[in-house]
Amino acid sequence: MSGGATAFPPYADAETEPLDGLYTRTIIDAGDSRVLVPGNTAVVRFTPCGPDCTHWCLECDANSPGFNLYRQGDKWMKTDDDSIVIIDSGSLKGSFASTSGLAYYMTFQLTKIS
Repeated sequence: MSGGATAFPPYADAETEPLDGLYTRTIIDAGDSRVLVPGNTAVVRFTPCGPDCTHWCLECDANSPGFNLYRQGDKWMKTDDDSIVIIDSGSLKGSFASTSGLAYYMTFQLTKIS
């Protein structure tokens, strides 16, 4: 690109491993939530969806299609009017905050399964 413009999303170091495959998500902290309980686990499937893009799918179906995360330096991120998700690509520790409907947040750890 010319004129100092950068590509969106910014490309990360080639050494950073992409999120791809199955991971266990373990909830670390869920604030005041009575539904999300620390220690609870779920399986998340990540599928590449383009350069520095991966699709998060946790029990996906027609009502819950998942979402895309974009690599921003050493983080995978999703932001929109309803929520923000940030995952550190090195530690695989992440956070999720929702502002739509019942506002809540949680922190979690991802562990690669396959």
